[in-house]
Amino acid sequence: MRSANVLMLAALIWGGAIFTRTPQRQQELRVLITARNMVQHQDWLHFEFQNQPRYRKPPLAYWVAAAGFTCTGQTRSAWAGRLFFVLIALAGLWLYYDLAGDLPALLLLFTYGSLVYAPLAETDFLQLTGMILSFWGWSKSRGWVSGAGMALAVLSKGPGGLVIPLLTFLLCASKTPRTRAFWTQAVLLPILAGGGWIFYLQVDPVASAALAADVKATFLQTAHRNPLPYYMWTLPLVMMPVVFLLPWIRNQEPTPDARCAKTWFWVTFFLLTLTVSKQRHYALMLLPPACWWLGLKLPRTFPKVRHLVWMCIGLFGVSLSVSLFSTDARHAAFLRQAAPLVEEANTLHVVGINSARFDFHLGRHVENTDSTLTAYRRAAAGDGIVTVQKSDAWKNPKELPSPELEDDDGSWIRRVYKKQ
Repeated sequence: MRSANVLMLAALIWGGAIFTRTPQRQQELRVLITARNMVQHQDWLHFEFQNQPRYRKPPLAYWVAAAGFTCTGQTRSAWAGRLFFVLIALAGLWLYYDLAGDLPALLLLFTYGSLVYAPLAETDFLQLTGMILSFWGWSKSRGWVSGAGMALAVLSKGPGGLVIPLLTFLLCASKTPRTRAFWTQAVLLPILAGGGWIFYLQVDPVASAALAADVKATFLQTAHRNPLPYYMWTLPLVMMPVVFLLPWIRNQEPTPDARCAKTWFWVTFFLLTLTVSKQRHYALMLLPPACWWLGLKLPRTFPKVRHLVWMCIGLFGVSLSVSLFSTDARHAAFLRQAAPLVEEANTLHVVGINSARFDFHLGRHVENTDSTLTAYRRAAAGDGIVTVQKSDAWKNPKELPSPELEDDDGSWIRRVYKKQ
């Protein structure tokens, strides 16, 4: 399949998703809200999430989302924050097509991980695009290109964007050596990019203190500890349904591409396994080498790929319908409707679903509370109270006034109150 056709499929699938998928993942909401605050305060170097400094991740994701908000003027629309993430993911897919070929590119596009995560305003596909660019530069023996890719990956998600490609290149160099100039150019850019950001964090006292607390929470007190073999069952999940092609692989003569893909895969797998914090979306880093390796071992005339494409398009159509009419979509529609009613409230108290969702859709910082009655008693005159909670957990105290807005159904209570 031609690269233009693959990119057109990706643009239709990912582009449609940025408009229809309701933001609900905490990881994405952190990026969108932080970027919105940057645009509103016109400060692109200080990051704040729900009135707390946030420096746990490097800055690139926040800058990319903020660029989307700035260019479109839509700071409350998720599609605006996601726009440049999808464009960067498309650029990564085009590079991957040129690096690995049409079959691996199709396999990568139609994995669960790609369909779910590529359209989101998160760090993962920014990092993947940087890594793919670095490997593309390796294949072309262009050190500056490879270094630019690693710099992009480092500024997306941290030192893994340098360690994984560089260690892979070192292991591959015995079979495919590179010049000293290549190594100098490849290493210089990511070190300058990462070093510059670290220097800024050290000289800014707020950033330095926040980073120290975030690093401790991420690596020492993480809530995401999982067993060592965690990625042995997580990788097949993010590779669905491509993983079902494994029975058709055939032994092939070893080639430089196969060695590179295999080494890239095992270096990433080994480093992810040793990392204390393990989460499912980290397995996305395994997708490009796994699909490349798998694509090289499948027969070039493999007919099942066509069936896989149509099956994935069908699955995407089903998931699109579900996302348009899901509970999360209805919550989001209610919160957007509620936003004008509470815009002038001195303090906005919320009850129920993830407070970041309230924050994003209502367009302002919120105070999270565990019950509507508690929020009402705590509120001062002029404050607003928004509740979205399960019906079976709802009690209707007589102390509450009539709601300003109501959208109850059999399962959920959605209401807006104002304290007079």
